[in-house]
Amino acid sequence: MELEIYADAAAVGRRAAEIIAEAINTKPDVTLGLATGRTPISTYDALVRLYDSGKVEFSGVTTFNLDEYVSLPSDDPHSYHAYMREHLFQHVNLLPGAAHTPQGDADDLERECAQYEAAIDAAGGIGLQLLGIGRNGHIGFNEPGAGWNLPTHVVELKEGTRRANANFFGGDVARVPTRAISMGILTIMHAHRLLLLATGDTKSAIMQRAIEGAISPDVPASILQLHPDALVLLDTAAASRLHATTTAHALRLAVDAGPAIPRSGEHRSPAT
Repeated sequence: MELEIYADAAAVGRRAAEIIAEAINTKPDVTLGLATGRTPISTYDALVRLYDSGKVEFSGVTTFNLDEYVSLPSDDPHSYHAYMREHLFQHVNLLPGAAHTPQGDADDLERECAQYEAAIDAAGGIGLQLLGIGRNGHIGFNEPGAGWNLPTHVVELKEGTRRANANFFGGDVARVPTRAISMGILTIMHAHRLLLLATGDTKSAIMQRAIEGAISPDVPASILQLHPDALVLLDTAAASRLHATTTAHALRLAVDAGPAIPRSGEHRSPAT
């Protein structure tokens, strides 16, 4: 696991967008795993700006979202289908049919999970998986105590997770579904690269446990310590509880995000 620390959430978003854009420009048919929630919004905003400036394009990309609420149809404004359309898909040239999100209103949820997992396998697996983290350490909707060896499956959401997501439902936790379909830890860990984002002081305690604590199902994100190519991007607030020895080894401490991304179709010389 590698770590980069930035001055603020906006810089984290810009850096994450540059990493994703570079992955696309390196492999135009890359399969991306995408996340939802508050944290990735700045990343999607920055990706749209890169697209608008001609520095990346999405015509060869395939995407799979981490999760979707059970019972919500894709046209429900609270669904993650709608979230992705609002924040990314309607703004870029991703081809019709290239974006995949679990069908939360499927008649047979177990079959939907199996089909979603099969579609990921048929696409060659996830090339780069974007992740956020819940305050209890969940990634996707894999709550504390979830097994490490689960593929895409139906999850019972913890009350704290539902409260944290209530702002997307007008602040009414009663309107937040109690279940979701989520990629499992097994599926996430099979991605070739992982990119975890966390911003704000409300994430500082769980990031300390995820990065420096024991690897345990009680903190699902701690399993990322074992992935061979996992990068964590934090702002200074989310990194505030990390030990000095950890932050001293962060690859980057920056006010702004990293290097410029070449325009789509351009090739940058390899680093020396």
